[in-house]
Amino acid sequence: MPESHWTHNPQADVVCPSDIVFGLTRQTTDDGIRRTELRPGPASHGLDGLPAPGVLFMLADTVVGGPCVRIVHPTEVIVTSSLHIELFSRPFAGHAVVAGVGGEPSRYQGGAASASIVRSGDLDVASVSGRFAVLPNSERAAGAIGDLAPPADFDFEQFNGSVLHTLGGRVLGRTADTLTMSFLAHPELANERLGLHGGCAALMGERACDDLIRSVAAAGYDVQAVTMNAVFFRPIPADGGELKCIATVQHSGRQLIAAQAVMYTQSGKPAIVVDVIAGGVVGAPQAEPARP
Repeated sequence: MPESHWTHNPQADVVCPSDIVFGLTRQTTDDGIRRTELRPGPASHGLDGLPAPGVLFMLADTVVGGPCVRIVHPTEVIVTSSLHIELFSRPFAGHAVVAGVGGEPSRYQGGAASASIVRSGDLDVASVSGRFAVLPNSERAAGAIGDLAPPADFDFEQFNGSVLHTLGGRVLGRTADTLTMSFLAHPELANERLGLHGGCAALMGERACDDLIRSVAAAGYDVQAVTMNAVFFRPIPADGGELKCIATVQHSGRQLIAAQAVMYTQSGKPAIVVDVIAGGVVGAPQAEPARP
């Protein structure tokens, strides 16, 4: 019987439908070092003409998850528990590609973790870290990889608008410190288990937080995300269903605003919590478009 090796793991060289939508590519070498590049197109863009900072959740999940796949058994899979991003600069302002290589992973009872820096050339864009539950490749892991038949067709051509169009986002209601939105769990936003990719769900929460933060920011201040966190409680099927997201202001100062978004399953159970802290700068210049 051939010896089991980490490259036999179903997550070793996986490509998700969501990777295609957001321009995520992986390059794996024989020694297991995996470099991941994120080159987001218009389907990721916000109102400022740049990709939404929340798309870094997609990159972070792969960058820090890659090393963790190398230290689990080939019959086990990792499931994202949490992601943390500390931003050093406005992502994609003046640069079209952000990339990273995972750091040294650690294994603990029931899980694995890793951290790294993502860069654009020599520019450090953000520090990223994540924790992952380690589970058997079965239904316990929200669907065994390889056991679920994919939808007959993925319609990637439909994503030709802004990031809110990509996510099916729309505002349902708003108060002074609360924003209620809905999003669509398109099959094209799926992970390798054909559930909604955690990075996509975190991006939805980040978009709700961003909208709310900008609505309460003091006049004359340009606010940009400083830290972003996502915690994952339960999976969401990527079946095209409508999801409800409620964002609330946690703190609102002149130069610092914190917001939290809770994404709910179709049955009304909390699935993902996203926290965004943004800092404000008086009269900050608008970011330059990304260079090709």
